[in-house]
Amino acid sequence: MKFVGIDLTSAFSASPRPIDVAVLDDQLNARFLAVAWPKAAAVIDRNPNFLTEMLQKEVPVKSSERMILAIDGPQGLAAVGNSMRACERILGTPGRTPSTLPPAEETGAPFQGYIRSSIDLFAGLAGASPNWQLSGLNGVGNFEAGLWEVFPGAEWGVLAKRRLPLKTTIAGRKARRDLFEALRVKFTTQALPTPDQNDALVGAYLAWCVHNRASSIEFVGVAPEVTNGEFREGFILHAGSPLGVNLSATESAVALSAGALEMPPEVARDWNDDQALLLMLTDYGLVHGTERENAWLIPGRNYTLETTSPHDSLRIQLVHAATFSGGQGWRVYPTTRNILAQLGYPAPQHLKRENAVTLRVVMV
Repeated sequence: MKFVGIDLTSAFSASPRPIDVAVLDDQLNARFLAVAWPKAAAVIDRNPNFLTEMLQKEVPVKSSERMILAIDGPQGLAAVGNSMRACERILGTPGRTPSTLPPAEETGAPFQGYIRSSIDLFAGLAGASPNWQLSGLNGVGNFEAGLWEVFPGAEWGVLAKRRLPLKTTIAGRKARRDLFEALRVKFTTQALPTPDQNDALVGAYLAWCVHNRASSIEFVGVAPEVTNGEFREGFILHAGSPLGVNLSATESAVALSAGALEMPPEVARDWNDDQALLLMLTDYGLVHGTERENAWLIPGRNYTLETTSPHDSLRIQLVHAATFSGGQGWRVYPTTRNILAQLGYPAPQHLKRENAVTLRVVMV
């Protein structure tokens, strides 16, 4: 098998950035490629030839092999009438995919061109090959699926079991290479992968895990369906706790990471801009440090946080609850229900991981 991770950009920018592609084989040997977007008209027509031709040329597969694709981008629209998909709410993606198809252009709306590019690409690829069946669509099972959605921004903390330095820094790139090597990924050179190559490689690795460590992955969200001719909702492939490794932190990496956390909030420049922390809310009483997305919380410390894009700015206080089992709980002010109300989220009767809300926050 070949496992291909794809880090998308917007096809509708004035000068679209190349799409980075990472490829893993069954033995976790890694290689990187890049492909240019075609003219916008081909994207709007949902013609996947620019990508499929490159993959078939650069990633040869034997007649007995399969090629599995994992794309960093939304596969479809939200359910009719919703402002975002369930998987985006749970994993805290900075972009929110609406229920109506965004225009095929850049108008300044956050992530609009990127979201539209991804939806068009998924639609084209799903019809391009019988092997690229979309996960969960019409009952397509995990091993049958050849087309997945991933969100690398939610994976680093789970896989490393700690906060990593910013992905754009040398320390951050080295930490991610160290992480992949701890996960037994093999590189052909000593060069540090770029931030976009790392994001692509996360997708390829999670796709590999579907077939090699199936019990260690999760599928966040609800199964996709077709409504009014468009894919809607869908699963995001997500790392489970067993995939994480205890990656040691160098002093320089810790110092750089800590400094990054103290930066003021700003609008994310990239779908996977990891300046923000993820704060997963799964309980009305406490914030649970045992949730792997919250692994950056340190027992004994209190935190002052502020929500950042795409949420409105809201100040949140976390006070460590030392008496909570294992010392892994924090009381939150304002209350979780109040936070959800102020940020426009519904407040179900019971808040659990299955209907969690993940916020993007920075320390202040």
